[in-house]
Amino acid sequence: MDDTRARAGGDPADGGLPPGLLLDAEGRRDVEQRQPGSLLELRERLGDLFCLRTEGRPPRVYVADPAALRDIFVTHGGHLRARGPSLFRHLVGEESVAFLNGRPHRRVRRLLGRALAGQDPALLADAVERYLRGTLSPGAALPLAGFADGLTRRVIVTLLLGEGEEARRAAVEDSLERAMVGLHHGHTARLAGDAERAARADRAFTRARRDLDDCLAAEIAAARRGSPASSVLARLLNDPDGGEPTDADVRVHAVTLLVSGHETTSAALSWALLQAARAPWHFAGIRAEIAALPERAPAVALLGLPYLRAYCLEVLRLTPPVPNGNTRLVVSPFRAAGYTFRPGVEICPCIHNAHHARDSHSDPQRFAPERFIGTSPAAGTYLPFGIGSRRCPGESLALRELAIAVAHLARLPGLRIGTPDTTAPEPVSMGPTVRTPHAVIRRTHGTGPGP
Repeated sequence: MDDTRARAGGDPADGGLPPGLLLDAEGRRDVEQRQPGSLLELRERLGDLFCLRTEGRPPRVYVADPAALRDIFVTHGGHLRARGPSLFRHLVGEESVAFLNGRPHRRVRRLLGRALAGQDPALLADAVERYLRGTLSPGAALPLAGFADGLTRRVIVTLLLGEGEEARRAAVEDSLERAMVGLHHGHTARLAGDAERAARADRAFTRARRDLDDCLAAEIAAARRGSPASSVLARLLNDPDGGEPTDADVRVHAVTLLVSGHETTSAALSWALLQAARAPWHFAGIRAEIAALPERAPAVALLGLPYLRAYCLEVLRLTPPVPNGNTRLVVSPFRAAGYTFRPGVEICPCIHNAHHARDSHSDPQRFAPERFIGTSPAAGTYLPFGIGSRRCPGESLALRELAIAVAHLARLPGLRIGTPDTTAPEPVSMGPTVRTPHAVIRRTHGTGPGP
């Protein structure tokens, strides 16, 4: 951290916030662009609770201490209001569960939880297998991040629409992809101060969002006429807590699931494959577990494999796709963790720092799946899906999808992951998520297991 653009301390009028830095606009951008590395630097300098202040912006407190996390976000959660990820506001809409609070948030959260509950692992496995057959034939080579995006996008669209026509599913996937690319490119351009490139990205995003809305309007109309009852979209049409939702309501919920159902899972899958490339013996352990299963074992059997489960949990610990959880705004004063929080202060759970705390995870920089075999993380030390009332309602689905995708890829013959060198550059933050460094996934003509 450059001390010429930051100084310790803060305004006493903040009401006794944790120690922190006063940053100018450039220093604040530097922190945000260099996540998660910048977060670890700040923890070493300021501790597990610290505050960043910038003129014209509310003070923001970052929390990584397990006891403080529970005290602030669970015990005193009623004093906080969620703000949602600003990057996705214009795509999902203000009525998305990410931006709701209080009773409306609880109602929509229950609706989404019911819609996602009980997804058949066989359907997940089938969607993964179909994607792999279509993209990773022998001789294929694809950017790793793009491959993971495509796979997770295919899975969530398949779950949302059910067994629909291929062309209709492809149209939703295409418009969703273009909308996400437009958002990310616009965000990156604005961080770089390139107004012209940001404007082009915004125009592309607007066209893609319109196309996605048209696709979803047609799908919602078809669902009302009687689409497969097993589809998530069909379940969204029935809200026991609020009666029959409008088409606008269903559109918001559907887009929220499409975005949240592939954005972070895609990043997690990319990291899972990159870790296997750096240490191939981990995939060997997963293949050994799969080989010990009975012949023609159902997909649900994969979810009971202890090393596969531990591998996925460790990926999410070491490289959480979202380094900071949902930011909350203090709306009424309270005292917690030894500090006083007054209205107007922002607070966020610092997931990356919590996952790299030496008191919670031994040798935290080392990728070690065995730490999760036969045990579960202690409360407040493991937060890849958030904490408190904002915990992701799709957590179970995301873990199932990640495990099934990793299992299928681990036993795919000829799979290879290539990185530019053995000391890959620090990952680049893409909005709320952190993506892998540049890498390529290949399928060779050989028969040996990968990666």
